[in-house]
Amino acid sequence: MNTPGMEVVVSDIVIIGGGVVGLSLAYELRDRQASVTLLARSDLAGESSWAGAGILAPGSLDGDADPENLLRAHTQKRIAQWSRALEEETGIDNGFRRCGSLVVALGEGETPVRAVSDEGRWRATGVPVDSGSPRDLERWEPNLKLNAAAAFRLPTETQLRNPRHCRALTIACGHHHRLELDRPVTGFKVQGSRVVAAQTAGGEVAGDRFVVAAGAWSRKLLQTVGVDLEVKPIRGQIVLLKAPKQRLRSIVWCGSRYLVPRDDGYILVGATLEDVGFVPHATAEGVRGLLDFALRLAPDLGDFEVERTWAGLRPGSKDGLPYLGAVPGFDNLFVATGHYWAGVELSAGTALVMAELLCGEEPSVPLEHFRPDR
Repeated sequence: MNTPGMEVVVSDIVIIGGGVVGLSLAYELRDRQASVTLLARSDLAGESSWAGAGILAPGSLDGDADPENLLRAHTQKRIAQWSRALEEETGIDNGFRRCGSLVVALGEGETPVRAVSDEGRWRATGVPVDSGSPRDLERWEPNLKLNAAAAFRLPTETQLRNPRHCRALTIACGHHHRLELDRPVTGFKVQGSRVVAAQTAGGEVAGDRFVVAAGAWSRKLLQTVGVDLEVKPIRGQIVLLKAPKQRLRSIVWCGSRYLVPRDDGYILVGATLEDVGFVPHATAEGVRGLLDFALRLAPDLGDFEVERTWAGLRPGSKDGLPYLGAVPGFDNLFVATGHYWAGVELSAGTALVMAELLCGEEPSVPLEHFRPDR
């Protein structure tokens, strides 16, 4: 799909980045009156979007007005709809399942991506929460063997399978838009306060509006036009275990780590949070830590086969929230990046508000919270 020579491609909207955010935006734009070209530096969704566990945290449109909660809520609602439509169009089941999750505390002081102290915050968002004592864990998940200090349950937490979801999005977007694989953008051609083209080795891609959704690589790209957006790669390692049958029913969170059971018996064990630069490979130390964690929660997992290990580079922002909106100093350059560990979790909500912004509509979620210059 590379373009030979120096062909100039012209589109209304040019999306730079082929991860789940860029693909979701392209998919959201499919019914709008705009031509779209998506440029990817490698195979579509070949970076952190492929590597993630596919956890979709619950959100509620009826709870508090926190913008991040609203993005989560819109994502859950839209992906539930998209999953059915994508399977009809592509034949791919993306693994969208409402399996619920447990949040447990072992008193080990891990990075609190999910903490039992957050129970009240979840309630404030309007999502269902089941309070419980550590003894309730045996009823919720009989195969967990741990001495938990506290626990609660989020019955509407959802999962999907990232590679399947991104493959389905890729096929569906290809039916409506121009997708360019292995065509990394090296910079932009700028006239005054407008970007007129994205520059690639295969030629310029001209457009009316440009969106940088390049994940951990967004900072380097924006620096070519004098914009330094604080985005850095945060490595996350995952171990995939193969069980002979399904051992867990719910996602299990403990601090920054989790177990994600698939309905075919596979269990994802994740994830590390490592500020190591652009180093995308799994390590013996990281894998050992994840396996130790898994066996502490469910010792019988020690008998299961290690199917594979991998790592991805999350785009970490300065405060853990994504950057969404217009890039200061430019009339037609936008950004959708910095989603950290919540790329899939916020993907469809991000696509909705960015499509609205690009098409001159009022965003469904206020974007002040996510301004690139905040």
